[in-house]
Amino acid sequence: MKTNDFSGPPRDRDKHLHSVAVSILQAMTLRLLLLHSCFICARLPLSSLSDGTRIISTWTRRPSTAEVPPINPFDAKILHFLNQFAHRSWLFDHFICFVDGNVLLKGGIITAFLWWAWFRRGDTKPRDREFVLSGIVMAIAALAVARTLALFLPFRERPLFTPQLNFRPPFGTDLIDLIHWSSFPSDHAALYFCLATTVFCVSRKIGLLAFAHALFVGCFSRIYLGAHYPTDILAGAAIGIGIGSLSLLPGLRHLISRWPLRWLEAAPGSFYFCFYLTTLLIGTNFDSIRSAILLGFHALKSHILT
Repeated sequence: MKTNDFSGPPRDRDKHLHSVAVSILQAMTLRLLLLHSCFICARLPLSSLSDGTRIISTWTRRPSTAEVPPINPFDAKILHFLNQFAHRSWLFDHFICFVDGNVLLKGGIITAFLWWAWFRRGDTKPRDREFVLSGIVMAIAALAVARTLALFLPFRERPLFTPQLNFRPPFGTDLIDLIHWSSFPSDHAALYFCLATTVFCVSRKIGLLAFAHALFVGCFSRIYLGAHYPTDILAGAAIGIGIGSLSLLPGLRHLISRWPLRWLEAAPGSFYFCFYLTTLLIGTNFDSIRSAILLGFHALKSHILT
């Protein structure tokens, strides 16, 4: 019986593992796209499958008032408690808006934690760099999982746009761009808590600071401004911590970081060029890529409508 031989040279074994991992990721991506297409088509009558405008309208569909589920007491109590402080102070409301929209305070600090972990001195430097590289991959995966769940799970209207909450928008609130995005789970929480978990794996003291930053700087403003329910944040945090904890598996961590570390040794200039751009995208929550995708979506929609 023929078996796979892994006793060859290390480079051949690494190439084999890399090709297997790429094949698995491609297959999973294709299945997700097919499943998403089937999910959309299953919600349409057969007579409308040829109408591209209806397909797009169901993709960004918002439920009617009758379809909006009741708000659970946990979310309602916290939102009502925080919302009582809205409009009490013009300065405080605008400060929260400033924190929510400030890239330096949110993404800049969490990526600075990553760079600190990367250049941290000590005997564990090789291990720390493995954690950083695998943590970046896990953070991207956590963000993708959160966005995929938001697409497939029933649409959840944001508190700001939920009539039964009687939510009073704080001064300076502007979340119109999120009006067609489901709020559950929070991709902000998934990203920031995954990165905080990575920092915690390198240093517990600095990791606690990263967790505090993720909660109070990265996520609190989302609840106060009506962008997310508390359970959205909890679900996103659970996704981020759960996926980020996978870096604790030595085999997976070595598999992810082996090739980038070899790249660093062979061509440090090109490695740091790409490493910087990756952390820049993470620091901006991939807003530039989202904007490009949104632009392409609107272009496709206008093309179908015309």
